[in-house]
Amino acid sequence: MKQIGIILFIILGLISPALGVFGVSPSPALEGLIFSVSPQKDSYSPGEKVTLNLTIKNTGTSFLTLRFSTSQVYDIQIVGPNSYFWRWSKDRFFAQVITEILLNPGEEKVFQEFWETNKDFSPGEYSISAWLLYMERKLEAKAVVTLTSRPSGNGVALVSDPAGCMIKIDITDIQVREKLEKMLTQGKELWVGGKVERDDSGNPPWHFRFDPDTIEVAEVTAEGLQAVYLKAIESDLEYWMKISPAYISGKVVAIFDSPPFKDIQENWAYPLILMLYSKGIINGFPDGNFYPERSLTRAEFIKILMEALNPPIPLIHVQYPTFSDLPFSHWASSYVENAVLLGWVKGFPDGTFRPDEPLTKEQVLTFIVRASAFQGETPEKPTFSDLPPDHWAFPFVEQAVEMGLIGVNDFLLTSSLFGTGLQATRSQVCLIMVRFLFF
Repeated sequence: MKQIGIILFIILGLISPALGVFGVSPSPALEGLIFSVSPQKDSYSPGEKVTLNLTIKNTGTSFLTLRFSTSQVYDIQIVGPNSYFWRWSKDRFFAQVITEILLNPGEEKVFQEFWETNKDFSPGEYSISAWLLYMERKLEAKAVVTLTSRPSGNGVALVSDPAGCMIKIDITDIQVREKLEKMLTQGKELWVGGKVERDDSGNPPWHFRFDPDTIEVAEVTAEGLQAVYLKAIESDLEYWMKISPAYISGKVVAIFDSPPFKDIQENWAYPLILMLYSKGIINGFPDGNFYPERSLTRAEFIKILMEALNPPIPLIHVQYPTFSDLPFSHWASSYVENAVLLGWVKGFPDGTFRPDEPLTKEQVLTFIVRASAFQGETPEKPTFSDLPPDHWAFPFVEQAVEMGLIGVNDFLLTSSLFGTGLQATRSQVCLIMVRFLFF
C-alpha cells in the first residue's frame, strides 16, 4: 500500500505542472503571444487621471485560447518617487470562474484601466508593471509614465448650473487656473456673463457661445467660453439667447490640463463628454479618440449605466450565464449579469442579449427608465406618431418624456417623429445621460 502511495505521488508530481494553476486544464503554447502595457500619453500632470492600455496580441499563425482560473485576467502595479505604490487589484474581489480569451492569428485585445493621481504626487517617472495572470505570471510587461510639474496655466474647466447649462472655459493663465481650482475644491459658485451669440459653424441652434469681448466671470477672467444648454425641451431658447448680457451661475465641475480626447473639441457634445468623463462614467479608445458620432453597443451602454448608478461589482452571482450569447468570458459579462439581477435588463425572446449589436434610442431610454424605477402615468395618446401604444417601447419612451429626457423636436434627438430603430450615437447618449444624472 505504501508503494502504491509513492507511485501515485510521483505520477501526480509529473502531471501537476501541466495542469496549470488551480487545476486548470493544460494550457496552449505561448508562441506568438505578446503582452504589453502603455499609458495613453507619455506625460500627465499630478491630479490628472492616467489611462493605461493593456494589449494582448497573437502574432502567431495559430488560434490561441487563453484560460484563466478567475475573472481576473491581469494585475498592475505602479511605483514612483518617494516609493509611492499603487496596486490595481488592491481591495478587489474576483470570482473563481474559468475565464477564456480567444485570439485569432493577428488579433489583439485591448483593456483599459485608470490610475487616479493626486495633486500632491511628486513630479518624475513612475514605473508601471503589469502581469497577465496566466501560466503562473510568466508574462510581464513594463512601461513608464511621467508626472510633470504644473503647466503654465493652460487647461479646460467645466462649469455646470442647476438650470441645465454646461459651460466650457478655456484657461490660458495660471492665476485664473489657481482660482478655478480653489473654487472647485471649496465648491464655490461663480457667475459667468456676456453677450450671447449664435454659433453658425454647423452646431445646433441651442449651442451658443459668449462673445469674448463681453465676458464677465466673478473672481476670474477667462476667454473662449462655450456652453451647451441641456434643457432644450419646453424652453424658449430664442428669447433666452437674445438676453444681453446673459448671466449664468454655476459651480466648477472639473479642470483638465488638456481635452481628454483628441476628436471632441469641435463636437457639439464637448461639454457633455467632459462632464461624464470627469465623473469616471465614460472613457475613450486606446488611440486617444472618443468617436462621438459612432454608434454604441448594447454591452457598452450597460457598462456606462452600471458605472453611473451602481459601482460595478466584479462578481458573477449566477451559476450559469443568463444569455446564450454572453458567456462569462465576455468582457461585459459581470456588468450585464448585475444589471439582470437589478431588473434593468431583460434580453430578447430567443434567450440572447446581443451585446455587440448597435444600441437604438428606444433601447437607451428603456434601460434608463428601468434603472430609475420611475413610475409616471403613461398617456393614452402617444407623443410620437411613429411610436404607437402597441409598440414594445411605447411605455418606456413615454416615461422618458415625462422625466424630461427627450421630447418632440428635441435638437439632435428627435423631430416631430421619434425615429424608431435608429442607432444612438455616443454623443446622443451623453446628452441623455447628463440630463438623467445631473438635471
